[in-house]
Amino acid sequence: MYKRNYKITAKSDVFFRYLFGMPENEDLLVDFINAVFRDSGGKTIRSAMVVNPFNLKESFEEKETILDIKAISDDGRFLNIELQVIGNESYRKRIAYYIAKLHSSQLTTGDEYEKIAQTVAIHIVDFELEKGDKNIHNCYHLYSENNKKLCLTDDLEVHVLELPKLRNNAKIDKRLFGWLEFFEEEEEGKNMDAVIEKNPKLTRAQELFKRFTENEELNRYEARVKYERDLKYWKKCIQEQIRNEIKEEIRNEIQKECREEGRDEGITIGRNEGIAIGEERGISIGLSQGAHQKAVETAKNFLAMGLSIEQVADGTRCRPQETPDGDRQRYNDFP
Repeated sequence: MYKRNYKITAKSDVFFRYLFGMPENEDLLVDFINAVFRDSGGKTIRSAMVVNPFNLKESFEEKETILDIKAISDDGRFLNIELQVIGNESYRKRIAYYIAKLHSSQLTTGDEYEKIAQTVAIHIVDFELEKGDKNIHNCYHLYSENNKKLCLTDDLEVHVLELPKLRNNAKIDKRLFGWLEFFEEEEEGKNMDAVIEKNPKLTRAQELFKRFTENEELNRYEARVKYERDLKYWKKCIQEQIRNEIKEEIRNEIQKECREEGRDEGITIGRNEGIAIGEERGISIGLSQGAHQKAVETAKNFLAMGLSIEQVADGTRCRPQETPDGDRQRYNDFP
C-alpha cells in the first residue's frame, strides 16, 4: 500500500519521536532541552520523564499518531517538544493553542492555581516564522507592551528554533548549534564529524539514526505516516479550493441577480418617480401660473381704482409693458 519512495531524514516525525521519545534516550532529550535553556539564559534540568513515550509496537499496528514529545522535568516543569517541517502564519495559533492546552491540563476541578507549574514549548521549524529577523532562536514570554521589563507571568514560555536561519552565523549555544546542524546535515547526507565535535552526545544520535534508517519496519511506518499526512493535507487543499470556487460562483450569481433586479426596480422606480415629479412640477407650475394671473387681475383692478402704475407695480410685483395697440398697460412678472 505504501510503496512511495520516501527518504527518511533526521527531521522525519517518527525518527524525532524515536530519538527523544524512547525512555532509554532520556539523556539525549535532556541534553537538547538544556542546550535550548542555556542559549536563552534559563535554568537547566537534570532529568525529564516522557509522559507519551514512543511505542514501536503501537506504531507498527498503526495505533499511534502522536508526533510531539511531552515530558515533565525534575523541577516540575511541563515540556512540549515538536519538530515541524511545513508551516505558515497560522502556525502561531497552533503554538498558542497547544501550550495553553498543556498548561490547563495540569489542573482538575477544585485544584488551586498555585499548583500550576511552568509550561515550556520548544518548536523546531523548517521554515521562517519570523521573516526579517535573523535570530535562529527566539524565546517568548508574556510581557507588557509599555515596559518590556514587566512580565505578567513566566508560567508560559515558548522557544522557536528556525532551521533555515542556521547559516546566518548568529551566535547561539555551541551544543544547541550542534543539535540543529544534526537535523540539517543528516538530511543532506553530509559528513557529521565537525558537527559531533560541537556536542559528543550527537555520536549516539547519529548511531540511532543509522539504526533507524536500516530498520525496514520503521521505514514502512514512516512511509505510512507521511502518506496519511500528505493525503490529509491535499484533502484539505482540495476542500478549500472547492469552497472558494463555490463561494465565487454564489457571489457571481448574486451579483448578476442583483444587477437584473436593480435594473428592473430602477425602471419601475424611475417611472413612478417620474410620474410623481411630473405631478409635483405640474402642481407647482399651476400654482405659479395661477398666482401670476391673480396678480394681473389685481393690478387691473388697482388701475381702475385710479392708482398710479408705480403703486400698482409695488403692490402686485407686476411690471407694466406697452401693448401694440396703444392700451395703457399689461402686466408680467417682475424679473
